[in-house]
Amino acid sequence: MPYRNILQNFLNTFPHKLRSYYERSPYCVRLAAGMIGRRMPARFRYGSAFIRYQRLLDKSQYWSEEELINYQNDRLRYVIDHAYSHVPYYRRLFDQLRLKPEDIRDMSHLKYLPFLTRDDVRENLEDLQAGDIAPSHRKYVTTGGTSGKPLGFYIDKDSSVIDWAFMVAQWKRVGFQLDDKRAVLRGRVVENSDQERLWEYDPIHNELIFSSYHLSDESLGTYLEVMGRYRPRFLHSYPSTAMILANYLRQSKNPAPPSLQALLISSENMLDSQRAFLEQTFGCRAYSWYGHGEKCILAGECEFSTQYHIFPEYGIVEIVDNEGEPITTPGVPGVLVGTGLISSSMPFIRYLTDDMAQWASDVPCECGRSYPRIENVHGRWNQEVLVARSGALISMAALNLHSAVYVKIKQFQFYQETPGEAILRVVRAPGYTEDTDREILDEFNRKLGHSIQLQIAYVSSIEQTMRGKYKFIDQKLEVQTPMMMGSKSTQSN
Repeated sequence: MPYRNILQNFLNTFPHKLRSYYERSPYCVRLAAGMIGRRMPARFRYGSAFIRYQRLLDKSQYWSEEELINYQNDRLRYVIDHAYSHVPYYRRLFDQLRLKPEDIRDMSHLKYLPFLTRDDVRENLEDLQAGDIAPSHRKYVTTGGTSGKPLGFYIDKDSSVIDWAFMVAQWKRVGFQLDDKRAVLRGRVVENSDQERLWEYDPIHNELIFSSYHLSDESLGTYLEVMGRYRPRFLHSYPSTAMILANYLRQSKNPAPPSLQALLISSENMLDSQRAFLEQTFGCRAYSWYGHGEKCILAGECEFSTQYHIFPEYGIVEIVDNEGEPITTPGVPGVLVGTGLISSSMPFIRYLTDDMAQWASDVPCECGRSYPRIENVHGRWNQEVLVARSGALISMAALNLHSAVYVKIKQFQFYQETPGEAILRVVRAPGYTEDTDREILDEFNRKLGHSIQLQIAYVSSIEQTMRGKYKFIDQKLEVQTPMMMGSKSTQSN
């Protein structure tokens, strides 16, 4: 038994350490190490958590509604008991409400708890961490830069590989198999891209990653040539960048890569007109899903429907109205609320997102899964763009920061009135220093290279729109965005 425990601990920790070293290494080292790592079984590359969830999802996707609810309630009881025992924020909250863990034994009891807001997370970061999770078993991540109000929090180190198991499970619905070739065009920084090598290969995931910060006619033509040689089965992209590539194909009269079996579209809302345009241009399915870094909700389309099928194994989903009351009627829009089931380092219970959706029809889906379904999802990822000096468009989703510098910023917003130049308006938080300017500029310049010259301007607040929203980019240029291109191109064809 001790030897089995030692082996299990090795399998749990080895992939995280390996990936940490891998990601910090120069590209030439990553390429060589990745080619070796690619020959290793998935259990060693991704860890035992990946295998465990892969096996679960293969079975649970066809469980009955009752079986899925029982699974969620079992996991919820664990989350509640763990939060009360080890998370100071929840122990204090339960005591203030005169609740005990045994008062919340199934999903219907969640109504006894208030929502967890983004401001709650910011203001209680330390008290929301679980004391029984060692620092070496969790990692700090940031998200939400596209809302202009950064958010940092902790997740389990194996959450990323668990996420990968869920991604593989849903992509299988459009034919994906682990290790299939992918071309990736979505916000990844390509090393030495300022030296005109605008792509790199990741052997571990068998993906060819292209810079999404250099979307000129010249670079897109080169991208297509490289894709033609690589022959990817899937293109993984933002809708906005996929639209730019699709418009280039139409205008240049070049054919789409014939090897593509599906487009994997994420991180921005995809309009119906965009979907039609992309599918017509590339000649394959445009598959989409919804998720967020807080790891409370994950939902994806199926083989037969564009409705989002919620993964009950991932989290518990509610939809509420403006008064916080639950919405159960299909077709009525409300705010998405999620309770995460896959990460223990910092429990998110009844987390109030910025995103809207509505329950889909009660009519069973043709795919045969009993998963609950949502539709008309409107996320905080709006399709705004910056204009580079070359005229290339850079999606806001590609500019989303994932950096520790977030904790020194309350809000930020880009302002642009000249191609190739932009002002970054910053509302400073405590701890902001002159060195923070350099950290911010280094972070964005790492992505933008020399395509946009940034200047920082301190402001006391960021102006809201009439609907109380924050624009990530205050764009003063006349820009034909991918959203506009999609609707025009669809109408003209």
